[in-house]
Amino acid sequence: MSTVISPGIQELPVTIAVALLLFCASMAGGAQITDIVMQDAVREAKERGGGLCVIAGPADASPALELALRSPALVQCLQPTDAGAAAVRAAVHARGAQKKISADRSAGDTLPYPDGTVNMLIAPGRPGLAGSVRPEEIVRVLAPRAVAYVACGAATADFSGVKLAFARLGVVECTVVDAAAGWAAFVKGVPPDCDEWEHFEHDAGRTSVSEDLRAGVPSETVWIAGEDWPSYLTFTGNRVGFASALGRNFYWVSDASLQTNKVVHLTSRLMCRDAYNGLLLWQREFAGPSRPTCMIASSNTLYLETSARELHVIDAASGATLRSAVEPILAEVMLLSGDVLVAFSRQVRVRALTNNAANLAWDQTYPAGWIRTEDGIAADASNVVFLYKQETSLLMHMTCRDLRSGQERWTANVDALRPPDVAAGRELSIVSCRDGIAMLSDAQRWWKPTTQCVNYAVSMADGSLLWTYAYPPTDHGGRATHVFQMGGGVWIKTAAAWVALDATTGIETRRISSVLTACYPDHATPRFILSGKMHFVDLAGSSMPWLMACRSGCDSGFMPANGLTYTFPTRCHCYPLVRGYLGMTSEPITNGQFSRLASSFKRIVPPADSPTPAAQRQTMAAGPDWPMYRGDGQRSASSTTTVPDALPLVWRTAAGSNATPVTIAGGRVFAALPDTHEVIALDEQTGTACWSFAAGGPVDTPPAYSDGRVVFGAADGRVYCLDATDGSLAWQFNAAPMARQIVVNGHLESAWPVHGAVLVQDGLAYVAAGRHSYLDSGLFLYALEMATGAVRWANYIKRPDPLTEDLSTNLFVWPELNDIMSSDGVSIYMGATVQLNPATGQRLLRGTGTTLWAPQSFLAKNADGVSRGDQDYWVSKWYFSDKKYRSSFDKVCGRIGAYSKGLRANPISFTATHVFGVRQNMAQGLSEVVGLSRQNFAALTNAYEMLAQDRQCVLATNGHWNTQMPPANNLSMNAMAATSDKLFVAGWQRDVNGVRTGKLWVFDPASGAISHVHDLPAVPLWDGLAVANSSLFITGEDGTVTKLGIVPEPCSLTPVLACAVAFASRRTRAKTG
Repeated sequence: MSTVISPGIQELPVTIAVALLLFCASMAGGAQITDIVMQDAVREAKERGGGLCVIAGPADASPALELALRSPALVQCLQPTDAGAAAVRAAVHARGAQKKISADRSAGDTLPYPDGTVNMLIAPGRPGLAGSVRPEEIVRVLAPRAVAYVACGAATADFSGVKLAFARLGVVECTVVDAAAGWAAFVKGVPPDCDEWEHFEHDAGRTSVSEDLRAGVPSETVWIAGEDWPSYLTFTGNRVGFASALGRNFYWVSDASLQTNKVVHLTSRLMCRDAYNGLLLWQREFAGPSRPTCMIASSNTLYLETSARELHVIDAASGATLRSAVEPILAEVMLLSGDVLVAFSRQVRVRALTNNAANLAWDQTYPAGWIRTEDGIAADASNVVFLYKQETSLLMHMTCRDLRSGQERWTANVDALRPPDVAAGRELSIVSCRDGIAMLSDAQRWWKPTTQCVNYAVSMADGSLLWTYAYPPTDHGGRATHVFQMGGGVWIKTAAAWVALDATTGIETRRISSVLTACYPDHATPRFILSGKMHFVDLAGSSMPWLMACRSGCDSGFMPANGLTYTFPTRCHCYPLVRGYLGMTSEPITNGQFSRLASSFKRIVPPADSPTPAAQRQTMAAGPDWPMYRGDGQRSASSTTTVPDALPLVWRTAAGSNATPVTIAGGRVFAALPDTHEVIALDEQTGTACWSFAAGGPVDTPPAYSDGRVVFGAADGRVYCLDATDGSLAWQFNAAPMARQIVVNGHLESAWPVHGAVLVQDGLAYVAAGRHSYLDSGLFLYALEMATGAVRWANYIKRPDPLTEDLSTNLFVWPELNDIMSSDGVSIYMGATVQLNPATGQRLLRGTGTTLWAPQSFLAKNADGVSRGDQDYWVSKWYFSDKKYRSSFDKVCGRIGAYSKGLRANPISFTATHVFGVRQNMAQGLSEVVGLSRQNFAALTNAYEMLAQDRQCVLATNGHWNTQMPPANNLSMNAMAATSDKLFVAGWQRDVNGVRTGKLWVFDPASGAISHVHDLPAVPLWDGLAVANSSLFITGEDGTVTKLGIVPEPCSLTPVLACAVAFASRRTRAKTG
């Protein structure tokens, strides 16, 4: 950027991670984006590591292509019409840039983004003109330190007025970008009520207290990124390191691998993501596991010490190492106070470094002694205090030294601080220090006493004891980190309540009887204590709201910073969870009003003369085709077709990157390509491409076929219905309640996505929009008429309101994910708890039917991840059972109860007579295929006895069988499909060189005997097996679709060539209607 034209406005660096290019919806009176503006935008995107670009208005795709192809930016084009969005998609698809550019329809006066998520905005429409984006709306969506390029007109008076309008809205810098064309750039300031999170425990004092006043109980998702099922373990793995500064979040995670059935952490990843939208800016790998207490973010610098004793000073913007050195002793904790970096080692050594860790300020060693590891140090602006103990003495000492010089201020025998009535035997640890007081505890960060804890307040001035407080710990045991110095007092977590004490006297001033402890260290803000399983203790009142939608990495917790609440990936399974790295806000949706959300959403009921389900019911059982995801509406993964023993290769087609499993019907093979937002059709006989259709967002699963049409949902919140012959659009339905787009795994999508796999039954398509009943105002469910797309009924599942609803009697209180719907012909099922009347949408009590269901979603690809023994793996399995529960805890977890009859495995296939499943546990080296007779379910005591506790895989008789397979660390069974006389299991097996090769095992469904083993040309995708019309269709991890079976008779090539021409034409046009 060039000249700063307002000396009175504070000058700030433009720390842009994401670029948003915005044309106004109406170009009347608007300016064109000049080359100078484009060059500046591209330069900023390159310098900041790329990001998000949105182009909105009646313009072609050229600016989007330029920015996307010349920088790492992710681009979205907002257009005022569907036709305009379709035209941009066609141009983008012609350039093969679908992964970086998307297009959607949006009005020009509002922007479909959460508050504070956009990092650069270019508005060619002059503020105040019809159709232009209002300054208030521009500033609303801008992230702190973000830039808006605005066409203000050439006249100085016009520019002055716009400048004043933006300054009143929080803009802190204004510059001229292109004076001749009247372009100016405005930089948004940082809200004073937000805070960063520089250390693992927030600050050098290790208080774990953020001064953020905006972070609160999350209600809306702002962004999602990263892996759903991390490789690090649930309880026994290394913690996730987290720090945040200048709008960048840093995550340091261990990557686990399996060696001789033992999980080890040989490497770790350091990721930098935009704090406001989650886009990945850069990533690095280090040897050894993560070390969260040895990572600090400060302004544009990141400090990190690896397990190899390498201290790295890293440029936060690029990830490049500015300086590195091998330290003499491995640090346990690093603290940064001002410009002094303190490294604390268990080898009785404390070192202070200055000048970006280049100069040694002082070095203190205690020979023949030892220091408490990470429990033994804290610092404030002037001092550092730490614990040490001589081997020749049983006494523990605490010393205070000047932070910059290392000069000793005082040393105290902390064992002498213990009151006579408090039993000795537990050594003390330093919890935190703040406002001249150091808090000590006889609990530790990772050791939990079960009887009594004692906290000590020590003066930082002279080491004298100010007061002590003894209390019974919580049910999970006390932790040193359950103590918070804030607001002039000290909050301590006891078994009965959170107790507030006067900081200088220790006298109780208040208590809140809302206590819950989980496997996380608690954190706090001036408004809330973040505790338990996403519980928020309201310090202004006494309530404790519970967000039952997500959790975080064990022993790391969830972090309040930048006005948001952040969580990390976890393998936890306590209830259905939204997974990944999440950024969530407590702010309500503000960009526009909509009529179908929250309390204003009214359930639509069908007319009284609608046919009853019994009068129009069609069978949901398997047939010879495979018209829906997993074959049929039951999701049985079975077919009535017969498949020959010989399985020659018929054809193999490169469908596209990240292709989904397929559906087969009407002479077509259908698949979705999530990376390019497409649904494609292949000729069933030849594998030749017939047509493709570009949706407005990723499609995660294949479409459903019915009566010559295919229907599917997309992440843009819409449902699309196409002609199955040529891919032309029949109708589309917007299932999202409003236009709100968030960043998910590097692309923009609706806050209310729809799964690709739609359930079709009795001429109706059943769909759900949303992610979780506890986030983004809930889930929106519809029954749509296949003929027209008209709404037959609509329903709404939301988080219950504890102020207006009796949660103890609410049968539908427990959380639920938006998952693939299924049907047994009587009820519609979704996830662990939802059961609906298909005719009316009315919610029914659970447990009245037997169905296939997945507590953590059908699409949870958790089988390949390293597991935490039995629990981490088994509870995440699929079930074929009823949904009866034995306790309220089972309701929360979505687990099978004591009286359920059925199978637990992953994956599962079933026919009218048998149920089949795969059981594999990498950590235990356990691998087998099981078959159960459905007629003998009643002979089973319960599902736990069958599969959870029989570690030797001994099943009962009565028609059941189990076939042992090679150890799970050398084999993975990814997909399963059944016919009347064969059971097919596809997966991979390692060869002698450790290379994975695709395999297909054929079992006798009656005995479990393996009749054939076939090599496959590619490793099968998870759940990527389909059986139809005497053939197998296998989707590979490499994006190929392979057909095995009966080779067709030679035929004319004319239809094949016609399909190829139609496909090529449609890929260039990318029709969306």
